[in-house]
Formats: sequence, C-alpha cells, structure tokens
Amino acid sequence: MRVHPLAPYIFAAQTSSHFDVKICDIEDVRDYYSQENIAMAAFSTNATCVVPKMYEASDKFHEKNIPVVWGGIHASSVPSEVLNQGIDSVVIGQGEGIWPVLLDDLVAKRLKEIYFGSPSAVYNLLTEERAAISGKISFTADGEGYLGTVSPDWSYLGDRPQLLQVQATRGCE
Repeated sequence: MRVHPLAPYIFAAQTSSHFDVKICDIEDVRDYYSQENIAMAAFSTNATCVVPKMYEASDKFHEKNIPVVWGGIHASSVPSEVLNQGIDSVVIGQGEGIWPVLLDDLVAKRLKEIYFGSPSAVYNLLTEERAAISGKISFTADGEGYLGTVSPDWSYLGDRPQLLQVQATRGCE
C-alpha cells in the first residue's frame, strides 16, 4: 500500500475539465511515455530520493516536445538546479493559487520558468537561490497567487488501496 501525496489530487481538483488528468506514481510513469496528446507532464518532488528518476522521466517527455513542470519540496528548495536540468517550469511554494494561471499560460503557449505560490515564497529561498533565479519571478496579476485551501479530488485514486494523509499545517507564512 502506498501513501498518496496530497498535491496531485489538489491540482486535479483545480484543473479545468478541458484537460484529461492522469495521476501516477513515478514507478508507473513509463506507461505514459508512448501516450499521444499529452499537453504537459507535472511532477511533485516530495521525496528527494526519487529526483533522479524524475529527471529521467522528464527527459522522456521532452523527447516528445511535451512541457515539464516541477513543484514540491525539492523543486522549491533548489529551483536553479531543476531549471538547469532542462525542466520548463518550476512552481515554488504552495502551488494551489498559481496552478490555474500556469494552466492558462500552458494553453497560451507562454509558460514561465518560475511560478510562486505566494509572494512570500521567494523570501523563503536561500540567498544563493534567490540570486540564481533573479529576473525570472512571476506572480499572479494581483501580486498574490494564494487562493486558500483547495480540497483534493480523491476520485483519481480509483481502485488503488488508499492510505491518505491528513495535513494539519502548511508551515509559517
């Protein structure tokens, strides 16, 4: 039984019905390499131990000219590393507020390199990371980006065994 991270199910709940959302674990992502009509591959880096596999999977999607977006702890901590590995866009911090904007940019073919979940997310980066991404900072039009809590859409789990998480806090802002 696997523990299912919250992020993919939260973003699925926010994603327009114009998109056909598929959620899988990194071990199962190879099933999608041969799929047609993939608009974007998005990865949540909640465990650093799988980052090498995620870079490998990202390369496979890039071979088919599919844009790749990363978010999560690793991507938020070292966005310059992630971008230097060829990832198209990085979401830093809590991505719920910026996800609809990112999807609009995807449809308009104007993905930005970096999206911040909230303006304060940039200040949580290490000084050298802030310097490395200087000039690539994008917020929502109102300068905020955070829209509050979004409930996950657990219907994407299907028949998979469920060991769900309860999130008690999101840290300090």
